[in-house]
Order: sequence, then C-alpha cells, then structure tokens
Amino acid sequence: NVRYVILSIHEKKKNGSISRSLKVDYHLEGNLTKPISEWVCFEHEGYALHKAHDWWKNCSLDMPNQPPDNLDQVIKDFNEGLLKEAKRISVRKKKSDKFWTIEKREFGPILEEEEA
Repeated sequence: NVRYVILSIHEKKKNGSISRSLKVDYHLEGNLTKPISEWVCFEHEGYALHKAHDWWKNCSLDMPNQPPDNLDQVIKDFNEGLLKEAKRISVRKKKSDKFWTIEKREFGPILEEEEA
C-alpha cells in the first residue's frame, strides 16, 4: 500500500544541455527504506512522451485528455490536488534490472476498514 507520493523535477545534464523529467516517488508501507520511483518524461519526444501521456490519462482528475507540455504545470496540478491519489502499486524487478517497474496503479482514498 502507498503511504504517500512525492513529485519532483529531475534534471540530467548531458553534452551541455539539461534534460528534465518528472520523478515520482511512491513511499510504501512496510519495511522498505527507499521509495519505488518512476520517471515520467513530459518534455521528451517519441515513446517517452507517449508513456507520459498515458501516465497523465491514468492520474489526472481534471483533464485526462489534455496532458501538460511542461513539468511545472504537472507539479502545480499535483500541489492543487488535481491528480488522483495512489492507493496501491504493483511492481516487478527482474534480477537483471536496476530499477523496479511499476506495472499497475490503483487510485482512491484508503478505506477505514483497510486501515484496521
């Protein structure tokens, strides 16, 4: 179960230019000391941008069919409560993988019966 989510802008410098992506940290219940992270690339092109638009369709409360074109708007919408709250995530990690892969997200407030 997800305890809370933190969104931040991740900047990577390469060949004199800066590439920005959205870092989404899912802090989970249990013994995990580090969050499960994913990077969402609204300011990229091609497959990465397509995946970012899919992420937006799943997460936006307000305008799922109108993804933002920059990360500042995503952070603003998150801070204004316009994104769904992640309740659970399903992840996998192959031995050869460096990072976890998020396969599924469930949204909505945690029900009181589930907290007991």
